[in-house]
Amino acid sequence: MMIYRLDVELPNGFAPTPYKISDYYSLERAEAVNNAGTLTVELPIAYLNAPFAPDRPDLILCVMEKFGNYPWRLSRQTKWFVQSVEIRFDGTKFFLVVKAIDAIGLLLRRTVPYYAPNTQTGFTGSSQSNIASTFADDMIKGIIRTNLGTLATDYTQTTPASLVPLRSLSSSLFSVDANVGLAPTVGAKAISWRNGLLAPCQEIASDAAQLGTYLAYDVVWTGATLTFRTFINQRGRLRNLVRSARPVNLSPENGLATASLLFDYTNEYNSIYCAGQGEGNERIIQQAYDATRIGRSPFALREAFTDSRNGGTTAAAVLADAQTALRQGRPLQQFTATLSETPTFRYGVDGDAAFGDIVSANFVGYQFDVMLEQVATSVKAGQPAQHSVNLRSVL
Repeated sequence: MMIYRLDVELPNGFAPTPYKISDYYSLERAEAVNNAGTLTVELPIAYLNAPFAPDRPDLILCVMEKFGNYPWRLSRQTKWFVQSVEIRFDGTKFFLVVKAIDAIGLLLRRTVPYYAPNTQTGFTGSSQSNIASTFADDMIKGIIRTNLGTLATDYTQTTPASLVPLRSLSSSLFSVDANVGLAPTVGAKAISWRNGLLAPCQEIASDAAQLGTYLAYDVVWTGATLTFRTFINQRGRLRNLVRSARPVNLSPENGLATASLLFDYTNEYNSIYCAGQGEGNERIIQQAYDATRIGRSPFALREAFTDSRNGGTTAAAVLADAQTALRQGRPLQQFTATLSETPTFRYGVDGDAAFGDIVSANFVGYQFDVMLEQVATSVKAGQPAQHSVNLRSVL
């Protein structure tokens, strides 16, 4: 059985505190690849002020995990930042409800995108908001470096000088992995300053997937700093039947406590009209469609319109946006499951499946590969941890 502990740190240099908390009442954690994760912990009131004082924003929680005789380790290689502390009374006792967000959620939501005022960064155009074409993984890293990392500046020159250094996280706290150019090359992107950093990164990852390569990213703890890192093909490990020497094959007999396989055509679109820049007859229009999906029946056609005015300066760029929308409009194939430990399957343990891994599944005669890209963990005091997996699509 996997057990969890909370280690508490201070945000100034990740200084550890004396608190290693195992006597929590409950722990609820929701994680999703390429998105922010949330953590909620109910704790004895004795932890009020020590360490969860109201004037301590961004207190850091390390979710430590342990199975059997394995040593304690940092779960998912990331850290969580306290966002709120609530004191509750349920009629019998006082207790704390502490809510936290993971590092990717905190850092990618903290900054409105802005870009350094020189062409050497890969940003072009009068507003420095057009990102030059490059490898998708390197493009994402460039956005992070010039908004959070050591290259971050105040492009607008309106921020008080005393605050400018705060937009650039110290290299002792945060770093960005080097460019490696492993993802496909995507076209120039125009990104709105209003979107925050999470939305642009998600959009670029979606473009890479449209070009045939799954691109994930996360903020992980490397032992010295929090580091922004990209992952090609899967966030975790490859553990499927076809390509792994140590495969995991989930089934009702092995690891699946409950499961559901859904085929949903409700929000499908199979023919996309995309309009770029220009007016009237001069406006750039491109279409992307899937003849196979359209031909399923006389009633199968589903058309949609998408606006690419911000970035659609060429026919190729507009067509790329249409193809991205076409992919996003595919019928939903969703596999949802609750995992249970068996003699041959233990969630989170080395050698078995964990967050971000690609594994195989066998369910009512269907054999397919799935990625554990949405995982919810629930732990009640004195009870085994429960893991629920929600996959948006079958790979």
